[in-house]
Amino acid sequence: MKDKVILDREYTNQLRGFAMLIILFGHISGFFNQLNFAFIDNRYFTPLGGVGTAIFLFLSGYGLSESYKSKGLASFWKKKGLRLILPYVLSIPLFYIVSFFSPLMDENVLNSMPNQWYFEFMWFVEYLVVWYIIFWCAHKFFPEYALSLMVVIAIFTFFYLKSTLMTAQTFSFVFGTFISKYKDRLQVWLYRNMYCKIALIFFVLGICSLAVKQLPQIRQYELDSYVYRFCELLIYLPLGISIITLGSINRFRDYGILVFIGSISYELYLVHVPFLYGLNNSHINVIIFVIQCIFHAWLLNILCTNCSKLIDRFFITHY
Repeated sequence: MKDKVILDREYTNQLRGFAMLIILFGHISGFFNQLNFAFIDNRYFTPLGGVGTAIFLFLSGYGLSESYKSKGLASFWKKKGLRLILPYVLSIPLFYIVSFFSPLMDENVLNSMPNQWYFEFMWFVEYLVVWYIIFWCAHKFFPEYALSLMVVIAIFTFFYLKSTLMTAQTFSFVFGTFISKYKDRLQVWLYRNMYCKIALIFFVLGICSLAVKQLPQIRQYELDSYVYRFCELLIYLPLGISIITLGSINRFRDYGILVFIGSISYELYLVHVPFLYGLNNSHINVIIFVIQCIFHAWLLNILCTNCSKLIDRFFITHY
């Protein structure tokens, strides 16, 4: 008996929660020099951030495409754009308010951060905004060729964008859009045992690419070289796809934490980065960091929800 492609709202929310947790773990290990497990060095956890980001971008493309199929582009910027921009804007003043009471952030830590950290750290928001614009323009003006146009733009960005963080995620958003568009066709021929094969293929591809990247012959290239970029391109999205595919077989056990983290995952992504500077190789600080960031993200989520309601009322009243 054939199975359906399982990417419903509940599962995608769990995936966002899982992606955010591995991003947190990857970033903490990068800022916490003494966080070693057995004989595993910290640097082996650094790909987790890129894998989690790839899952985020995949789900963003998938979610936008699913929304487009059911609602078109009606209220696109009011709903989708506002959901993307409002938390980012509000997260900046909220950071300074929270940092005033945070035991992690003293004057030395604040001074060590870049002056415009909200631009430097939030490349992910910038990248998502660009893809939102591309998605809207492609489906507004070239609906029949929207996906093809997005693929061409993705290839172009791989060769001409300077940010290795962005080029490593070249096809993550587009692939989510692709899966959404052809979901009905995929469920016709995907069997349960094929999920395992697909997950294994992408896992092996990602791990092999990660191993190749460590070779001296590859690492001698500059970070912005096409050879190095191509290796990273074959690491994050394939590993992300393997996680998504494996999870769709038996689903994650719903302990509540994944659903909760998934519901505030975007806000948690926004608030956690600047507080990483306050870890200072302290195990106690790591615990404080996690608790504080989750509370901070939950607070930001509530604030954004209420602000969105006020904005909706304003438009209803005046327009």
